[in-house]
Amino acid sequence: VKIWLIDHNFVMWHRAVFQMDDPETKAACAGIAWHPYEGHAEQISYFRKKHPTCENHWTEGDMIPSQFGLGLAGGGMHMKLRACDLAKGFISALNNGVQSITMWNLALDEAGYPNIGPFGCRGVVEITRDGKHISYSNDYRALVHFSKYIQRGAKRLVVDTSSVPQNFSVA
Repeated sequence: VKIWLIDHNFVMWHRAVFQMDDPETKAACAGIAWHPYEGHAEQISYFRKKHPTCENHWTEGDMIPSQFGLGLAGGGMHMKLRACDLAKGFISALNNGVQSITMWNLALDEAGYPNIGPFGCRGVVEITRDGKHISYSNDYRALVHFSKYIQRGAKRLVVDTSSVPQNFSVA
């Protein structure tokens, strides 16, 4: 069993640093659980500079497109991101030290319900309210693509990209 602190948004990185600065807390906890609803994945790197040995996990949530500067394929409270836009968010999180990604919610209806939170959500699968049709969301497609190439136990290579032209990724 591992304990992960915060279980909240990227923007809470200051709180994560404060909590892990306490030696007793750091000894009892493996790392931080992050959500992408507010802030930017780069904020995980701010935390990692202070606590490089701590684990970092994306434990909940769809991405809020505006937080990542991504385009929408739909609109309103129930936003649909293209799978490639979700991939950009995943890559940003992985490049900033996230070790795992868990999406929330598993199954919702076509309008994003039931959802008790303040943010719009999509299910990895969508089930029509009448229960007659199930479809895979772009969240599902992005996860399938990443899990095909990133297997359990994979190692992340840390690469200095400061001399690489903007918009290029290196692995």
